[in-house]
Amino acid sequence: MKQYVLRPDSFLARLIRQLHYFRFLLLPSFLLLLFLFLTQLIFLIIGYFFPQIRVVDWGTVEHGQWVKVLAVRQETVLRAPFNGELNLLVEEGTRVRAGEPLAEVINADYSRSVKKDGRLALRTIAWRLYSIDQEVLQLEKDLQYLQNQTYDLEGQKEQLRNIMATKSELLRTRENLIRTGNSFLSDWTENYQLVLSETPGIFSTKLDGGEELDILETNKTNDLFSQ
Repeated sequence: MKQYVLRPDSFLARLIRQLHYFRFLLLPSFLLLLFLFLTQLIFLIIGYFFPQIRVVDWGTVEHGQWVKVLAVRQETVLRAPFNGELNLLVEEGTRVRAGEPLAEVINADYSRSVKKDGRLALRTIAWRLYSIDQEVLQLEKDLQYLQNQTYDLEGQKEQLRNIMATKSELLRTRENLIRTGNSFLSDWTENYQLVLSETPGIFSTKLDGGEELDILETNKTNDLFSQ
């Protein structure tokens, strides 16, 4: 069996002696490299499970470039009901839920007269009106269902009275909210619109050529702004 002996004047021996002097720097350097590796690993995991959404412009993706994309199969174009000032409430490329406020439009003739507090009040009122309309719609469905039933008529009458009372209270609240809004902007229901998302999706203000705006103009499609 051969036995190898490290000569004191060899290069490897001198290197080991030099490393001995810098042993206090090796551990911090190793820990720093480990920290950087773990940081990159964490960001990689976050990017995998929580991808960032960004609307891509034309010309920003080269042929043959590998990218992760989300294909939106159906687009809904929102058309303004009147000339006015548009205030976006969500950022470009944001995921939105159904019924979430997207933007608000104020008639151009009144945009300067409505201050920040007034806009916030109108936005809150418009959102509450939307919620009331949804509740009333559900109550009307319940009324129609009960009216078509033929059993337990006495119990149904009590339920019908309760539903009608709730509906009447909601309608009174709705009228009061409209009057309150008029104190911030006269005829505000005609000069202010809160834009709500009808379906879940991704909000974008960019045009990619697939909106078929010429077809919308030809067919005179009703605006999709919700009050």
